Amino acid sequence: MFTPTLSTGAALGGFLGVAWSLAWPGSSVGAYAMVGAAAMMGASMQAPLTALALILELTHSGFQIVVPMMAATVTATAVARRIDGYSIYSARLSAT
Repeated sequence: MFTPTLSTGAALGGFLGVAWSLAWPGSSVGAYAMVGAAAMMGASMQAPLTALALILELTHSGFQIVVPMMAATVTATAVARRIDGYSIYSARLSAT
């Protein structure tokens, strides 16, 4: 259930990373993909700490960019809660 969210966040983060590296060469596109994946997962699950733990556990790297991942994940979760308070799990409960 979280794989589409993870891949969508990584794709969006990677796209923004490519755009950013065109403006400022030398930035790592993979780091932006990891930050985007963590932010998208945290926002969709409404669980930012769980998303951070999952991304760090699945990639076994990224400990150098934990602070940007935390900032992006908390911001994305706050925006998602403000727009719609449902997570990908609780939204399915109300549909039945």
